[in-house]
Amino acid sequence: MWILGSSFKELTGFYSLALAIILSFASWSNTPTQALLVLFVMVALESAHTYASIPRYFCLNKESAPTRASLMMMAIVFFISIFSWCFSGVGYFWRALIYLSALHHIIQVIGIYKVSCRLNQFDSKKLMPYVWLLSLLPFIGYHFRSIPNYQPFFADTEIFFIPSSTGLMVVWAILIMLIMSFIYQLKSKPFPVPVLTTIIAPSCLYTFCFLIVENFYLSFLPLFAYHACSYIQLSYQEVKQSFTLSRTKRVLAIALPCIVFGGFEIWFLETWVDILPSKQYSANIPFSLAIAALITPSLVHYYFDGFVWLRSRHLAKP
Repeated sequence: MWILGSSFKELTGFYSLALAIILSFASWSNTPTQALLVLFVMVALESAHTYASIPRYFCLNKESAPTRASLMMMAIVFFISIFSWCFSGVGYFWRALIYLSALHHIIQVIGIYKVSCRLNQFDSKKLMPYVWLLSLLPFIGYHFRSIPNYQPFFADTEIFFIPSSTGLMVVWAILIMLIMSFIYQLKSKPFPVPVLTTIIAPSCLYTFCFLIVENFYLSFLPLFAYHACSYIQLSYQEVKQSFTLSRTKRVLAIALPCIVFGGFEIWFLETWVDILPSKQYSANIPFSLAIAALITPSLVHYYFDGFVWLRSRHLAKP
């Protein structure tokens, strides 16, 4: 059983935009203006999908979602922590955010896998190590590469690069052995195709983006597309299952928070926020407040999702 009801809906809904970015790369990558436009659209989509958590929250039962009080408490904790970090002039804030975001992306891959396992009555523990490692290893390997013309999202120190051909070879060796072991598992036991798709498709995407391509945009934008589109599709599916609404109302329930709050976040970023190394925010109250206001919704989204994915038994009711 497929999460979105059919293989066509799931494969196109989750992966078509990421694939389109990869296939159309040659047509827009050589023009700086077009490349920046694609980057802006993907960052806007990445920001907007955060707010699909709002309708999703109302689809969950009390046991499966954090309480409103805990969400408010965590929002306050995040806001104060971010403000204190920036105001005190401690470095590496953006690096911490990048790695937290990477973990958030991988946890979503795990969560989607668990949802598919539940729908297909398959024990998720059987292949869980492969799901983790096939997503994590390519990201680890990225640190050993020397990326020409790397363009940081926030600051030059956001990713801890250690160019090393030896380190990269070790990652590839482990990855190949892991793939061979995974193939052996497939030969020895039958596994549901929808479950396998939630492992193979993201791992191929991660491997391609982090270990093969040489372009900054192509390393990250397809992953943004996959992450945001799959989350929005899952949120739509949960609204569909939880409420008796017309298709138009379901679309609006997802689209309005994403457009309104995501649009406001992009406007706020462009108007009020200067992205600088966090040491430069030292003793600057307006800048520190602006960064805290910008980043807090994303961290609340990470907390909410982490809580939900750990309790994914309720998701996507068959």
